[in-house]
Amino acid sequence: MNKEEIGTNAGLVWQTLHANGAMSFDDLIETTRLDTESAYSALV
Repeated sequence: MNKEEIGTNAGLVWQTLHANGAMSFDDLIETTRLDTESAYSALV
């Protein structure tokens, strides 16, 4: 996974949380359709 992909995923996570408010990690993965590793990388 490269920095560009992590940045893109981080933007997707931000947009999802901004639109939907707080949610569990499992709901975030389901909503964004990211795999666990990609979602963690986007958050860290």
